Amino acid sequence: MSDLVLDASLTLQWFLEDEAGREYGLGVVASLSTKRAAVPILWFYEVGNGLLMAHRRKRITLDKIDGFLTRLKALPIDAAEQGPSEILELPALAQKHSLTNYDAAYLALAMRLNFCPWQQPTPISGELQPQRASASWRCRQRRRDRLAPFA
Repeated sequence: MSDLVLDASLTLQWFLEDEAGREYGLGVVASLSTKRAAVPILWFYEVGNGLLMAHRRKRITLDKIDGFLTRLKALPIDAAEQGPSEILELPALAQKHSLTNYDAAYLALAMRLNFCPWQQPTPISGELQPQRASASWRCRQRRRDRLAPFA
């Protein structure tokens, strides 16, 4: 069973040293020593594209990309199956929550697993804990980083 839904932008923070919010991303990857992450199939495409774009912009070398992908393969990340009917429902979910269709894929998976796709450290311990979904799915989305939890 998965403990969190992992977003591609958060994943890319682990290996792109100039990314804003990288410290938080490194905390999430460290939590995968005891937790499992679920991702929609889209995540693999987004991570791959993010790495290619970073290389084209001279932010990362091809050797670093190879090392990153090798390390990703070793992490407890599970690809969630999504059928055509679920995928074709994403535009309506995106519209309802003012998201992109891509972000709706993460939200749909989180809703299916009954927790929020992003985690935030608890204020007291700083430990990463899953935040269970409430009945209302209002998204407070920030453009730069997609780490805002659902309220």
